[in-house]
Amino acid sequence: MLLSTHDAGQALAMASRILVVAGQPATLLADIAVPDHRDSAAIGRLHQDLLTRFTFLARTDPGDVSSPPA
Repeated sequence: MLLSTHDAGQALAMASRILVVAGQPATLLADIAVPDHRDSAAIGRLHQDLLTRFTFLARTDPGDVSSPPA
């Protein structure tokens, strides 16, 4: 299944793999594996890394990665 979102937290909560694309035409910037075991500290670090490396994600991300959306 492919899910498209601008929310890094949502992607971390739901995905096993995150592809970051940007630009026109779109270019693949990163292919990131999300651990199967969703340890909150590890996911928090990965979330912060995404927001640091790809600052455009911070403009659209609410920051809560504690649980997937209902």
